[in-house]
This record gives sequence, structure tokens and C-alpha cells, in this order.
Amino acid sequence: MKKMLILICIMTVFLLCSFFLISCEKDASHETETVEETKAPIELTDEEKKEVRAKLRSMYDVTTDDAFILNDNVVYRSSRGTNFTHFFGDYDYGNKYRDKKENYYASYYNIYDENDVTVFCNVEGCPHDNIMCPARIPLENYPQSIITIFPESGGPLLYFIGEMHQILSYGGVSVIIPFDIKNLNNEKHAIIEFNTQTGARRTVASRLPFDDMNNAIYYNGILYGTCTTYYLEEDEELKITRVIYRKTACCVNVATGEYKMFENDCDTTVGGVWEGKVYLLDVMGNIYRCNLDLSDAEIIANVGEENSNMSNNVKVYEYQYFYVSDGRLYYSRDKRTYTDETVTDGIVSSTYHCQVFKLYTIDLTSDNLTPTLIDDEVLQFYVYNDMLYYTAFDYKFFGYHVTPRGSVYIETVNGGNLHRYNPKTGKTDVFLRDCGGDIDNIFEITDEYITFEGIYYAGYNSGYEYKGNRCFSLMRYNFKDNKLTIIRDYN
Repeated sequence: MKKMLILICIMTVFLLCSFFLISCEKDASHETETVEETKAPIELTDEEKKEVRAKLRSMYDVTTDDAFILNDNVVYRSSRGTNFTHFFGDYDYGNKYRDKKENYYASYYNIYDENDVTVFCNVEGCPHDNIMCPARIPLENYPQSIITIFPESGGPLLYFIGEMHQILSYGGVSVIIPFDIKNLNNEKHAIIEFNTQTGARRTVASRLPFDDMNNAIYYNGILYGTCTTYYLEEDEELKITRVIYRKTACCVNVATGEYKMFENDCDTTVGGVWEGKVYLLDVMGNIYRCNLDLSDAEIIANVGEENSNMSNNVKVYEYQYFYVSDGRLYYSRDKRTYTDETVTDGIVSSTYHCQVFKLYTIDLTSDNLTPTLIDDEVLQFYVYNDMLYYTAFDYKFFGYHVTPRGSVYIETVNGGNLHRYNPKTGKTDVFLRDCGGDIDNIFEITDEYITFEGIYYAGYNSGYEYKGNRCFSLMRYNFKDNKLTIIRDYN
């Protein structure tokens, strides 16, 4: 009997030791997984979810320390650029550098060589591949560059908006916090400021209910822009749920993180700031003048409802172009499509078309706020030094030209024209004629040059010999030398 008890005790001890060793192995493996942030599904209680969300939000608490406030009563804008980057001279600012894990960093690159990228990091030997890099933008899903600002001295100041991190380590595993589908605007976005003078990264605002900020303006410590918000709408008759998109004017205080959205039911666009007042335009044609915090809005004019189309029984408006400069409003209306004959070029049969709109101006210094029509077939406009530059549909359809990437429309004899409107005289002239490339999208205009993208070809008399190896090119035309330079072809 004793032998049997001893044997049972030995076996029990052996089993306990084995269990202990297995547990240790599991724990060691668990620690490795935590370090590598291996994602594992986990069910959380409501209290645990609150705890994790609180940790997430703590990562983006607004800090008023080191808030960089620029000069008062000066309006700062980015150049047009694209949605995510901004052209200034020979450089494009934003978040061009990303590591192998798709993390983005405050950086800029030489527009003549996209491989010449500089990360705004002053730590010697930093590999720029983790959160410890001060230039890392701690936001998910390709953070958008809102605005790049150049103070009177020192390096630029960059602002980014994006989705807050939705992954945290909880209970030894990485937990993904899902979005609340019933509430699309569940305050999950943040604005990050990066100061290239000090190398400091700072959270400006957190828990924002919008995920973009277009046509951003900085004035007296406040960022203004046109933002997109989303909400769900139930159609009981059709038994469907729609996602409704709404353009809304908003402002964010860069020191406190406080934000305010303009309260009206129409899509609203920010135009700019003049003499301490903000100007807005909604799709019903109401032009508002309001305080810097978007309060006490008054309608100073109505220019008619913006044209729209229907999608899933919902009105969809075209994006509005609205700009304020030196006591002048500029805005577009009545977008329409010009069409011409259908042509077959051996590759595809299609009808030539071009979208144009009417461009108006209003003199805010006058007692009479009646709009003045500048041109009724405008493609794009750009304001520089309080002068208006625009491209107009003064083209003729010459046919198609075949390139290595497909066929393109030929609209001009030797490239595009650039018009200039002088608001003081009310006169328009052709500032640049037949520059050699269609001016499709203007990135930047200075005293010396215009940087734009479009189609480049040799001209009508040469049979449209295509000089590049792509349909689209980034180009710069120097006004003094009357010279067009192809910066690069797009892939």
C-alpha cells in the first residue's frame, strides 16, 4: 500500500512539473508574441472596451505645451499641390517617406528626383522605422497632409490629419478595437503638428468627427478647412441604409484642440479670411460672413443653387471652388460638360468631352455685392499676389494622339494658354500663350514660373510628336526665359 502511495505521489509531482514547464513555455511564447505585436482575436467586456479606448485616447491627449503660434492677422495657405502633399519651389512637402510596415514620416522630396527624400529627423543614426523616430506620424491609413506653413524664419510647420491607432496591447495580446458602424463619426481622428525647427511632434486635436481638411487656411492660431462628415440614413420604403456624405466648414484651435463645425444643413466650403472675418459658401448659393469661431454668421449674398445630380435617390453636388483674396471673392458655378464628335483612333471609340464652369467675382469693398462674370468656360483658377490666373476652354478638338500609355485628346495648336484677370481694372489678358503643354492642373505660380501637370507634345505642325514616355507629365514654364521644362513623366 505504501509503495502504491509513493508511486502516486511521484506521478503527481511529475505531472505538476510537466504542467509547470508547459506553462512557462507558453508564457515565454506569449511574451515573444507581445513584442512582435501578433494580432489575436479576443472578446472584451464592456468595461474592458472602455479601458482600452481610454488608453487609445490618452495617446492623443492634446498638449498645449510648445504650441507654435504664428504671426497674428496673417493668412497662411498651402500651395494647391495634391490632397496629401504641397509644392513649394523644387520640393514637395508631406509624408512621402514610409517604412516597410507602411508607417509614414514627416518628409519632403525633390520634385526632379522622387528618390531624393529627406525625413525631418535630427536623431543621428535613426533608421526611421519605428515609433521612436520623432518624424513618425502616429496615424493610420495614409495620414493626410493638411497644410505646410513657412514662418518668416526657420523651417516649415506641417499639420497632418488621420485615423487614431486602433491597436493596443491588452491582456498580453494585441487588440484591434473595431469601429462603431452605427456611429461613423465616433471621434476617431486626430491632427498632428510637426515643427521642423525644433523636431518636435505634438498632438493638436484628438477625437475629431471628420477625417479630412481640404483647402486648409491658418489664421491667428486657428486652422480652417472644408471637412467631410458621414452619417447613416435609413430608407424605410426601400429597406436600405445609405451613407450620407456632407461637406462642412470647420475650425480647430491649434493650442487647445477645441474644434467647431459650421451649423447648417447644406454642404459648405471655406473661402478664406479677410479683415478678421471668415467667408463661407454653401451649395444653396448662400455666402456667409462670420466671426473667427464661425459664430454670428450672416448671409451677405445669394448666388444661386449649385447644380447637382442624383445618386441612389440622393442629391450629389459637385465640389465647389471658393476663394477669398484681398477683399475679393472668387467662386465657380454651373459646371457643365462640353462634348464633340465621336472619333475612333484605332484603340477606342469615344466622344471628346471637357468639364467647364462659370467663374464669378464679388468685390467685398463695395456696397454693391452683385457678382461679376469673369469667364463662362473656365477649367481651373489660381490666385497669386491678388491676381487671378485661370485656364479657359478656348481650345479646339484636333483629334487623338496615341502614346505608349494610350490615346489622349489634342486640344491646342501648341499647348495651353494661361489667362490673367486684374481685379483692379476688371480686365483679362492671355498671360501665357501656347506654352507647349496642356495646363491641366496648376500646382504653383510665382513671379518666375508656373508648375503644372498635363499633356506634353511638340505641336500641331509636327504631327503631335510626343516627347515623353507617358501621357501625363509634371512641367514648369519659366516666364523670363520663355522655356518649358519637363520635370518628370508620371508612371
